[in-house]
Amino acid sequence: MNWLMPIKLSLINYCDLFFQMLSLVTMVIMKNGELLLGLKEMLR
Repeated sequence: MNWLMPIKLSLINYCDLFFQMLSLVTMVIMKNGELLLGLKEMLR
């Protein structure tokens, strides 16, 4: 049972990192989407 602890901890860390990256990517996409919408409005 003892060897499961590090694996559990590393899994939690990886999930945390994954979600951080996901939120970062989502933020970037949202910003780019806003910029694209702004450009579309300007071109109109």
